[in-house]
This record gives sequence, C-alpha cells and structure tokens, in this order.
Amino acid sequence: MSAQEVSGAVGPFIITFRRPGFLRTTLEAVLDQSRPPTSVFVIDNAASAETSEVVSECSSRGVTYLPGSENLGSSGGAVESIRACACAGRPWAWWIDDDDPPAVPDELERLLLLANSDPAIAAAGAFGLRWDWDRGRVVRVPNDELHGRVDLDMLSGNADI
Repeated sequence: MSAQEVSGAVGPFIITFRRPGFLRTTLEAVLDQSRPPTSVFVIDNAASAETSEVVSECSSRGVTYLPGSENLGSSGGAVESIRACACAGRPWAWWIDDDDPPAVPDELERLLLLANSDPAIAAAGAFGLRWDWDRGRVVRVPNDELHGRVDLDMLSGNADI
C-alpha cells in the first residue's frame, strides 16, 4: 500500500468537549504522523469558540470542524464522526479522544497496514478486550499478546481498562 493509499483510506476523528488545550496537542500528534492523514474531522460536542479557533489553525492541513449544538457524549460524537467518514468515502475510521493522542508517530500507518493485510479483519486498534465468561466482565488483552492479528471481543480506546 502506498503512502497516499494509507493516508487517504482513513477518516480520523477527534471528539472533544471544551478542552482546547488537549485538542491542540492531539491534533499536532495526529497531523505529525509518519504518514499523515489527508483529512481529520473534529467533532465539537456543544460547540465553543475556543475549539473552533484551534481547528481553524489547522484547516489548511485538512482538518474539518463539525460543531454540535449540544453535548451528545462520545457515542453521539462517534455517530456524527462515522457519518462524516462514510460521506467522505473513507473505508476506515480512526477514533481519537481529545485527551489521548497517538502514542507513537507511526500509529496510523501501522493500524492501516494491519487492517488492510487481511480481509477478515473488521477493526484495528491499539488496545483490545475479551469477555471473561467466568467473571462476567471484560478483561484487557496484555500488551505482549497485541502483535499482528488478535481475536478480540471489543476494541478499547483507552488504556485505563
């Protein structure tokens, strides 16, 4: 997969709610990836002038501001984000929390290369969970198991689980 195919196949989206400082840091980390995305969507739950200003600073780098009239939470923001990705023709969506920037500069590239390596892969992520039937709860998959294709019950967007 070429660099353009990697960066153009994904619609990264960042959901934020009145945290312009976190958003700025996360946007910089996303835009400075080894294969930067061609577009990024920022979903602003209960739109604010401060968030709009941060996004306008990055608009020349393909960042699109999607203001919300109310705080729909992460789930509501995700619906709007995935809709935006689908309308933009992006086969993959990369969910990024405003306070959880990519940990490494090639995270996007690695996720897309993995996702596109096998047609049976439905999702790719940095963390994963399995359902523990004996205890009736989800359990985070240990880092030493997170290499290549891993069977999961759900992806996690946060390392605190």
